[in-house]
Amino acid sequence: FYTEKHGKLPYDPFTTHPIPLADVLECAKTQGTTFRPADILILRVGFMQRYNGATQEERDGLSGKPETFAGIEQTEDMKRFLWDNHFAAIASDMPSLEVCTLCLYHPTHPGRGERDLQRWPPAEGTVHLHSTLLGMWGMPIGEFFDLEALAKHSAETGRYTFFFSSWPLNVLGGVASPPNAAAYF
Repeated sequence: FYTEKHGKLPYDPFTTHPIPLADVLECAKTQGTTFRPADILILRVGFMQRYNGATQEERDGLSGKPETFAGIEQTEDMKRFLWDNHFAAIASDMPSLEVCTLCLYHPTHPGRGERDLQRWPPAEGTVHLHSTLLGMWGMPIGEFFDLEALAKHSAETGRYTFFFSSWPLNVLGGVASPPNAAAYF
């Protein structure tokens, strides 16, 4: 919705940029979307569009990049919004649903380094949506969804509600799976 209304995105999805709750609400209002209990909130933040338009050098540069991508803000207001609307799940086209402004892993975790020591332990009062959504609420999180065709179809038809289904790979003891999803209008 944003690019149609304002042109270019005001941020680069490859950079740290929190998407505020106000933007999520404005998008829903612009699209005429009313949230109902058990809805699945799907957010197209722009990562896949940016990735598909990137040079090979830019793509290769992502492999060593810290987790500093755009995503929804990690605030009590966002948490309250998700809880109060009783969403069954939430998904996005981003590598991480929420903006990663700090490392959620202990600095001794393999692959972590000096930059993590500067951010550990997290500041008191820091909101961690990932652990709240998954661990405390049991709300599934979808990431890396390619939403480009869905966004195009929704914009062309003016329909932003649909039946959505996603099923994980059947792997005994598995904790994550590539998105195997479909939207039906």
